[in-house]
Amino acid sequence: EEEPAKVEEVLKVVKAAKLITKSKDKGKGILIEEPKPLKDQAQIDIDEAFTRQMEAEVNANINWNDIIEQVKRCEKQNNEVMRYQALKRKPMTEAQARKNMMIYLKNMVGFRMNFFKALELMLLRTSRKTCKVIKNAGKELLL
Repeated sequence: EEEPAKVEEVLKVVKAAKLITKSKDKGKGILIEEPKPLKDQAQIDIDEAFTRQMEAEVNANINWNDIIEQVKRCEKQNNEVMRYQALKRKPMTEAQARKNMMIYLKNMVGFRMNFFKALELMLLRTSRKTCKVIKNAGKELLL
């Protein structure tokens, strides 16, 4: 009877351990934000109203049509803009067109010429080898 009593005690301990491991409550509660005090909210409302009033006064003092005209005048008077527009209006001279075409052809033909140069070198090498073989064969025939 002693053995079953020990087994029952062990089972109780094991069951108690299981119960303890399942419930892990750390006691943390839900955090709730406190509402802002009325003094702070009232001050924020007053500040917003004041900024709106200041913006309205500044915008009332500005004449937007005058500003737009001034910006247009500055654009017209800007030397860089004037030079660019003058260059745009000018047609290209024959010399400039010829120069551009030569540059284009040099760039495009350069790739082809390199290819042909490499091909030509390969042909020269093979022809030299064949010439040597033919010369050697001719010497052998003469002997």
